[in-house]
Amino acid sequence: MQVPTSWSNIRKVYADGLVYTVDLQENRLSGAFPRKWATLKGAITTLALDGNPGLTGCAPLDASTSVTFAGTGMSGVCKADTKDVEARQVQAVQARLVPLLGAGATASYNGMLTTLVEDIGGLGVLIKAGQTNSQFYAQLNSDDGSSFDIAIGVKLFEGATYITEFEVYGGAGLNLTHLVPLVSDLPRLEKFVCSGCSGNANPGPQDLLLPSQLAQVSPLMKWLELSGCGLQGPLPKSWGSWASLEALSLGTNDAALTL
Repeated sequence: MQVPTSWSNIRKVYADGLVYTVDLQENRLSGAFPRKWATLKGAITTLALDGNPGLTGCAPLDASTSVTFAGTGMSGVCKADTKDVEARQVQAVQARLVPLLGAGATASYNGMLTTLVEDIGGLGVLIKAGQTNSQFYAQLNSDDGSSFDIAIGVKLFEGATYITEFEVYGGAGLNLTHLVPLVSDLPRLEKFVCSGCSGNANPGPQDLLLPSQLAQVSPLMKWLELSGCGLQGPLPKSWGSWASLEALSLGTNDAALTL
């Protein structure tokens, strides 16, 4: 029995487009894994194929899916072009990081962001031989003695470097309309922290609303913190089915934020 190609449409039956886990272990499956499952990239967090010795090929998904395939003839997730994977992440950061964190921030803070974005261009060479992780780091010291820090953590996964963490402390001015487009191109993002990011004193109507699509585009996110950011509006209902999320911190925000 072969893996059904029609299952590539399964995400259409879920309101948020996420399937989370597909368990096909020990089902006597055989033949090459269907390429049509590429339509499920970003929708499946776990795909279990163990115990199907006749199953061959690779799963045409991406790094956001954990694939187990013991006892099969498969090679796991189809290998993506390393340069392409890293280039998409770099382009996303270059296009979105300054608008996301620099709304209403000082000129010196935006200058620090711009320099950090330029450094991200070296994503593919940051992790040295023998290492599995590293980070980009920037700090700005203000005239009153306070300091603002940004750290962007990266990890090596199947030969490619992925951005996995953002930690931002103070100084930033949030415009959350740029968060979903940024995260959509960071398939292995696990942590996003922006603490005291309250520099956007004149936000637009959508700037400080929590984006409902965030759960859908970040299926590996474990830790989300947006404390002291002046957030407004409700907590999206779609976040209730965010299976990967282990910690959510929204403390010290505007009274308009309803949970």
